Amino acid sequence: MKITLEKGENLEVIIVEKDKVIGKLALQLTGVPVLAVEKAAPVATEERSEFPAKRTRKRNLSPEARARLAEAQRQRWARIRALKEQQGGADESPGQ
Repeated sequence: MKITLEKGENLEVIIVEKDKVIGKLALQLTGVPVLAVEKAAPVATEERSEFPAKRTRKRNLSPEARARLAEAQRQRWARIRALKEQQGGADESPGQ
């Protein structure tokens, strides 16, 4: 397959278009109407790719929240250890 890019054409846009065409062909083979898929699928445009990705903020937990999470994790591991002991410890890995 040979791909030639015109000036200003983005490879991501081409790949998305290729995937849309493949999807349409697959749906036509199964008998699903193509119009329903076209409305549901978002279209990638060059305008969208010009904007930087939205940055997410770092999640800051309070010390109390950290303590609650740590205690919950300890309880989960204690439950797992108890189940292993009930089974006879046959599932333990050699390093423990």
